[in-house]
Amino acid sequence: NMWVLLEEENCIEPWPLTSTSGILFCDPYREGLGVVVWYPDEDPLEYYALNGMALGQGYPDIEPFWKDNPESTGGPKVDIGPLIKAGLSLCDG
Repeated sequence: NMWVLLEEENCIEPWPLTSTSGILFCDPYREGLGVVVWYPDEDPLEYYALNGMALGQGYPDIEPFWKDNPESTGGPKVDIGPLIKAGLSLCDG
């Protein structure tokens, strides 16, 4: 279960990643674990963990691709929750 996402399509607003395009997966190896990962076009050799389940399975942290928050409120990073929620919705499909 996957979606190809492009920042320019405004599908997730605000876009939380420095990676402008890639593939959002839920459970890429079909293990039924609710693992949500990002496969960026900028690094086509690796999946990156978007949630704790993915980190627990050994995927590298999304941190290198996670945008700093330009706003003075709301935390140090752009909210990645909507991207995780979109990925988890793929688990149901």
